Amino acid sequence: MRVAFCIDNMNVGGTELNAVRTARCLVARGVALRVFSLAAEGPLLGEYAALGVPVTALPLRRLYGAGAVRAGRELMRVVRRERIGIVHAHDFYSNIFAGPWARTAGARFIASRRWWEGPERKAQRWANRASYVLADRVLANSPAVASLLHEAEHVGQGRVAVVPNFLDAAAFTDPGGAWRAAGKQELGIPADALVAGSVGSLSPIKDNALLVRAVAALRSEFPNLQLVLAGRDAGSRADLERLAATLEMSDRIRFAGERPQHPSAHYLFDVSALTSISEGLPNTVLEAMAAARPVIATRVGAVPDAVAHGTTGFIIPPRDPDALAGALRTLLGNPGLRRELGEAGRRRARDLYSEQVAIGALLALYDSVLSVARRREL
Repeated sequence: MRVAFCIDNMNVGGTELNAVRTARCLVARGVALRVFSLAAEGPLLGEYAALGVPVTALPLRRLYGAGAVRAGRELMRVVRRERIGIVHAHDFYSNIFAGPWARTAGARFIASRRWWEGPERKAQRWANRASYVLADRVLANSPAVASLLHEAEHVGQGRVAVVPNFLDAAAFTDPGGAWRAAGKQELGIPADALVAGSVGSLSPIKDNALLVRAVAALRSEFPNLQLVLAGRDAGSRADLERLAATLEMSDRIRFAGERPQHPSAHYLFDVSALTSISEGLPNTVLEAMAAARPVIATRVGAVPDAVAHGTTGFIIPPRDPDALAGALRTLLGNPGLRRELGEAGRRRARDLYSEQVAIGALLALYDSVLSVARRREL
């Protein structure tokens, strides 16, 4: 089986990391894989190099014009030369770019939908919808996203396949108490502190200000409560620092920056939180569940597909500080409930978001698309 991924960039993000994990599993199963990247640089290039997966950089400043035509012809040339059977686009821009060229080259084409709310430009939205028309199948990473494709994008149910994001085995490996103690010491967190935390980019869409305010509201009830925000600054850190200073809780918040993927920062927390106002199926929630941490998350996108309210954590409305503070109060005050919900979350993550589940579904999708193509050729 010869497959090419097309992906927007090589930076560290949910979609990009999921693609690397998928590549690792496919190569181990004997799939001949290559990657087309619409950006020439990024830290994940080294991950593909370590796997022996060739990456063709097709850097684009825009999806139209002479540069896009040159990049498309290069994709088409490589697909034909290497007899690639499937071109699998992983995100919005690669859907738009890869679809026409893959089909012109004679390959089957799989588009993907991993986000909830798309870009605001109408022309791009229509171009992405056109990629769904060109696609043999459209991959959704959760049942909720699949329903969105049916209802909002009018993609027929028979043309949508659900292949979830997934976690590798290392995500389920507890690093132990010594690792947690060292991590707390590194961040200047007292050893006996209760820690609420969130992992993800510090961007407005994550609404981390809601979490800062909720922790501030609980400081008199939980004098040893600390907040950790782990992730790269995507425009919000300065505002969050000012908010913490205004609420007189600068001594209770730690900005941990980008952390290694394994062990995940969730292992430092007693409670993991996601306060976004928009999401698809966020990997951070799955990672928190794998770490056996109870999750408080906003009811956005496909989050309710992952977090079982009252069983693995709590689902709250977005932008609701009282609901967030109430859920935090319940969990922080009840260590037994934290353990119960955390262990249930780990079991759910193993059952729904393991390598075996996701890669099995993906290979079945590839086989189905190629089988249809072979029957058409006969």
